[in-house]
Amino acid sequence: MFSKAEKQVIAAGIEGLLLGLRHPEMPTEKPRFKLEVFGKASYSWADIVPNWTFAEEGSPENPNPWNEKARDVLQGSWNKPNAIVKKRDGTIGTTCYNGLDGVGIKYGEHFFDIKEAFPEPDEIIKNPREELTLIKGGSWEKDNDNGKEEANE
Repeated sequence: MFSKAEKQVIAAGIEGLLLGLRHPEMPTEKPRFKLEVFGKASYSWADIVPNWTFAEEGSPENPNPWNEKARDVLQGSWNKPNAIVKKRDGTIGTTCYNGLDGVGIKYGEHFFDIKEAFPEPDEIIKNPREELTLIKGGSWEKDNDNGKEEANE
């Protein structure tokens, strides 16, 4: 729900608030906490933890990684621009947008330079895994023999 930068600001504010209380049962530095924030939609939520905990051994690389459900959606095969896809009706398109509302395609095969603004999509595909066949895109290829996706690294 929040960006990584927003989560870092929130975490720093909470830490400052807790330390500023100077409660006798609280540590004088590095308080531990976990804030769960729930948004309006079921996919809108965030866990906020102290930024300093990410420097500990075995912790994730990024402070306050963003909402895992959004990450899972965005790391699908459709997440990179310039993926060539085919709709059920046979129409070929190129991905130019990916969000929680679906994948945007521009009809035809194109190459969009990431240094420039992406075009408005011709259509938003709400359920890309059901409505599209991935032909080629990013570092992902569709193995049409068995329906599995394999990473080309």
